[in-house]
Amino acid sequence: GVNRVMTRKVTPAGRIERLSAAILVDDATVKNVQGSKVSYTKKKRTPEELNKIQQLAEAVIGFDAKRGDTISVQNMSFDANSSETDLAPVTWTTQVQKTVSDYSSLLRPLSLLVLFMLAYVLVLRPVQKHALSTNQLAAGAQPALAAAAANAQPLTAAEIGPGIHRAAQLKAQTVDLVRQKPVDTARAMQAWMREGES
Repeated sequence: GVNRVMTRKVTPAGRIERLSAAILVDDATVKNVQGSKVSYTKKKRTPEELNKIQQLAEAVIGFDAKRGDTISVQNMSFDANSSETDLAPVTWTTQVQKTVSDYSSLLRPLSLLVLFMLAYVLVLRPVQKHALSTNQLAAGAQPALAAAAANAQPLTAAEIGPGIHRAAQLKAQTVDLVRQKPVDTARAMQAWMREGES
């Protein structure tokens, strides 16, 4: 009693019927070095290189010859105006910057060492020499002062040196004062000793 038939077909959302791809490849770049000058020249790619590029492209796009896919790889110069490109000559500032960036890990400790050496030569060494010369002058003047105290005679500036001349004069004046007023000197010493004890 039923004369109607219903049929349902489920198809995928979409499918690729055919792929067509075209690839343009720039010329190969060759580096030429002559002394300090570096130049780059372009040359056409060989058929072997183009074949390798085509095989890579086929693997990427999922090439299928049975489906009717087509792919074409052609070599073309992208910059047709110039076949040779020369770089600007390297200046000394560029070389210095490159050297500093390449060897920065070694230059830091070396620069600190150089700064320390300069500080030692320009600052510490002169101060050390001055201090040693002052100590030697004082050590050389001590025997002369002892001899003057024993003889109770004032010393000249040539025997002592310019730095201790004033001290020698004061000492000589003190010795003369003690000889002239021994009683007053003894009382002054007793008073100083009492002050020191208290």
